[in-house]
Amino acid sequence: MSGSTATCECRQKTEGFPAGTVVLSQGGSTLGSGTIASGNVTNPENSFNETLTCRSVSSLGQAGPSVSKTVKFAYSPEDVTLERKNVRPEESGTYNLCPSVTPDITMECSVGVVYPAASFTLTMAPTGEKIVLACTENDKCSHDFVPTSGGNHEFRCEAANSIFGDMTEDSPPVHIYVQEPPKTAPTLVINGKTFTGVGADNTIVLEAGTEHSVECHVDGGFPEISASDISLQCAGRDVNGGKFVPSLSVCLNETSCSCRAGHPSGCYDLATEVIVSLTGRHEESPYLNVHGIKPHTVRGRGGPSYLGPKGKDNGENLYI
Repeated sequence: MSGSTATCECRQKTEGFPAGTVVLSQGGSTLGSGTIASGNVTNPENSFNETLTCRSVSSLGQAGPSVSKTVKFAYSPEDVTLERKNVRPEESGTYNLCPSVTPDITMECSVGVVYPAASFTLTMAPTGEKIVLACTENDKCSHDFVPTSGGNHEFRCEAANSIFGDMTEDSPPVHIYVQEPPKTAPTLVINGKTFTGVGADNTIVLEAGTEHSVECHVDGGFPEISASDISLQCAGRDVNGGKFVPSLSVCLNETSCSCRAGHPSGCYDLATEVIVSLTGRHEESPYLNVHGIKPHTVRGRGGPSYLGPKGKDNGENLYI
């Protein structure tokens, strides 16, 4: 790295008689001279290598051959960063585990300074699992990760000098919240009987005019689905308080209950539906309940009519 030093030595293979001297230089500066010359080579800023020259001079003052060597300075990785690629900035912190919808998590690790090259180790560490990838490139490395379960995933990158493995630097960790929808349909429970999904066997017989217990929950997924995100309906109306009182009329002896839910991943579309067959007495018309009169039917061109007091139907038409 900049400012680091290395000690080098220069000597003659054959000294001669009387012995000559050698001169060790870096650029235009002499580092040392003598029968054996040594000196500290300093790496200047923004330079990865320096050229050293060893030159011999005989005792008679005649210059001998010279030898040049290039000293390469290894740089420890600096400014190591890790970021998620190919997503909008507002989406970088989440990942939806939805088949054929969300692309893989592409993580790229890069280093600002390193010489001669960097070896990268990328890790993904959800709960109970750790995936490690190693690659050697010049200054960056990318990999596509595919999470297998929901959870808070932590990604890290370690960059090491490709020659000196103890020269390392870690990136700050990156956290990605992986959202996984539940794998099963909601569980609908009516009077203690459990139903899941949609099918011909999802039927139950209930007595009209009687209160029945109805509840729904969804298992699994990350994060878990809260009660406020569950829609439970019977006979087309929301069920509140877990109770449902079906009504039976002359034209309706069957209804249904259904349960659906929303998940933050946006890809949970499973539902549970149950056909409800009703038994019991038909509800009397509101007119008859008010007047307390047993109806009888008169048929005409307009179809059946219920007669009220004084031979009037509910449309206040007088029959003679």
